Amino acid sequence: MTIPKNSSGTWRKRRYQRIEIFDLEVLVLAAESGSFRGVSAQVGVGQPAVTRRIQKLEDTFGVSLFERSPTGVRLTNAGWRFLCRVRRILSELKLAIADVEIAGVGGNGEINFGLTDSLSNGLFHQILSEFFDNHPEVQPNFVQADLGELETLLNHRMIDILYGPVNTSFTDSDILPVANQQIYLAVSHNNGLAARQWVSWADVAGLVLMVGTEDPGPVFETYVRPGFRKHHDGIKVKRHNLDRKGILNLVEMNLGSTLIWEDPRRIGHNDLIYIPVLEAGVAQRIQYSLKWHAKNDNPALRRFISLARIKAKKNGALS
Repeated sequence: MTIPKNSSGTWRKRRYQRIEIFDLEVLVLAAESGSFRGVSAQVGVGQPAVTRRIQKLEDTFGVSLFERSPTGVRLTNAGWRFLCRVRRILSELKLAIADVEIAGVGGNGEINFGLTDSLSNGLFHQILSEFFDNHPEVQPNFVQADLGELETLLNHRMIDILYGPVNTSFTDSDILPVANQQIYLAVSHNNGLAARQWVSWADVAGLVLMVGTEDPGPVFETYVRPGFRKHHDGIKVKRHNLDRKGILNLVEMNLGSTLIWEDPRRIGHNDLIYIPVLEAGVAQRIQYSLKWHAKNDNPALRRFISLARIKAKKNGALS
């Protein structure tokens, strides 16, 4: 089917093609400095060129992004909302460039890891420590992203191995279950549940659960939310533009609660109460596994997998 040239979809595509990365960088700098003149000095171009960049964005979207005054510029409401997303886009772009610059397959002396969570994850933390203590000649490289991005990097051999809640395998990949992570409810000392020895999903569903931008959101949606799906009428998920540390600070202020599935002793936030989540007396857990490309013959990777297999078996993750 031929799409008419004047269709809205074609028009949107043409509009977006006008946007350049430099336009977005100029937008961020203008918001930070509060003046187009300040941006001009930072990037080494004339102020009229900076103004044209901003005007191009405004003409593209049909909205004003800045309020102009003799003393400088200030973001409009639309400009502020756009800026928040642009910062994330530019941040992801930098990560993408860094990933491309990493060798697709680690050599004999390096391993490229992909992580969905932080390195505070208990058994994986122990495996890493022991391996690199015994093999100081091996150079580790780490990237943290959501599971979908890591799967793409792994499939294209841009990382050697990923660690996260994976339970499926694409062609030519292997999976090693490593640990079953206990799910905890993190609350403040002033929370009504703070004295409880454990909570159920029904208890969790009645709370305001806070999730940050850097939390493993896909993990939450795929593995945690189904646990209290039958209580969906009571679920209140509040998303904040904060990292995990920021979310835990809000929990400490008793502005809500959050769920974690890492070792609380390694999180470094000891002012909170971490309550195990149980259902019908059974601890609720998320299985974390290592996943790698079966054809990856990196010797350092193979040594790491051998150690992980031994540790996983001792931990009961393997039968």
